[in-house]
Amino acid sequence: MKSTLSFALIMLAAISAAQEPITAPHEIGTFTNGRYHHNLTGTEFTIPPDWRLTHQGRSGGGGEQVVFVNESLHMEAFVWLKPHAMPAAEIPEKLKYQIAFKAGQREKVAGFKMLKNTIEQRIVSGQPALSILSQYNPHDDKMNEYHTWIISEKTHVYLSVRVPADDFPNVKPNIEQILATFLVP
Repeated sequence: MKSTLSFALIMLAAISAAQEPITAPHEIGTFTNGRYHHNLTGTEFTIPPDWRLTHQGRSGGGGEQVVFVNESLHMEAFVWLKPHAMPAAEIPEKLKYQIAFKAGQREKVAGFKMLKNTIEQRIVSGQPALSILSQYNPHDDKMNEYHTWIISEKTHVYLSVRVPADDFPNVKPNIEQILATFLVP
């Protein structure tokens, strides 16, 4: 009996040691009453009640990412945020560069193409911004991805919303509603 108990304890210890520790997700901001606040940049935005936060944490390029979904509209959105220091005079060129950079990141995605005739220079939260629509075909499904970059002297924000292509005209007002709530320092 004593050897069986010892063996069981040794096995339990070995199994526990072999498992990676469980850690909580890296919280990069707060989400209260539909309003998201990013701690590092101070950027804020509101997500409508039918959306839910699914992930927040570190991302590529030294940024951090927040992911939201709306199952009823078949939409997924993510916001990438990064503090930076950039002279105002350089922002327009940086915005133009983002389209080619993102296209390069997506070059292996089936059928990915930026739709250049949809480029929209705009102002979001008082900051220069640029939006463009792209299309792609994963698993023979026609999808759209709506990209918006907002760049201030202190903050770089990128919003991506993915939706079935047939649904895009109907959900674009939802995207604009979200963009209208952004506060970008």
